[in-house]
Amino acid sequence: MAARSSPSPAPFSIRCPACGKKVVTPASVCPHCRVILSQATEPKEKPPIIKRLANLIIILACLAIVIYFVNRLRQTGDVQNLNNK
Repeated sequence: MAARSSPSPAPFSIRCPACGKKVVTPASVCPHCRVILSQATEPKEKPPIIKRLANLIIILACLAIVIYFVNRLRQTGDVQNLNNK
């Protein structure tokens, strides 16, 4: 009986950390974006929902302040004075 050789590991796919496309291993370079896989950086994660919500609140607060002052200028008639200068 002949000795069996151990089977070579089957190729499997991973995702390129730079472009996110599938790469069949063993590959040292992504065939899609040509990034060296050992040196590729992880894609940036999306900011947590709390940070996104905080940014939205800040933007809405700034918008509310601008609307307040525009309405105040309209009520006092200062807008016409600014246009005449």
